[in-house]
Amino acid sequence: MASEQFIDVIEQAEAEADQILASAETKAIEIQNKAIHKAEVIVDNARTLGDKERQKNLSDAESSYRSMLQELEQERHTPLSSLSPATKEKTVNALAGRIVSLFGNS
Repeated sequence: MASEQFIDVIEQAEAEADQILASAETKAIEIQNKAIHKAEVIVDNARTLGDKERQKNLSDAESSYRSMLQELEQERHTPLSSLSPATKEKTVNALAGRIVSLFGNS
């Protein structure tokens, strides 16, 4: 009889151990799932921030590009003024003299 009671106690201890293990496994799975969810949220937030930063950089680059194009267009239509004032005056006087002589000869 004593051995049957001892076997019953052992079986109860094994059943209790199985329950403890099952409970621990369930809790571990819950903890793991929560950790996975938190990691997914962190990654999603980082991705969103990265997308916003990339969009801002793209917008800034596009704005800079448009500004450069506008400056180039303005420079294209601005006459070059690389002649010195003295050279300009000589050229104007020479052209004026030529025009006068052309009209004087007609």
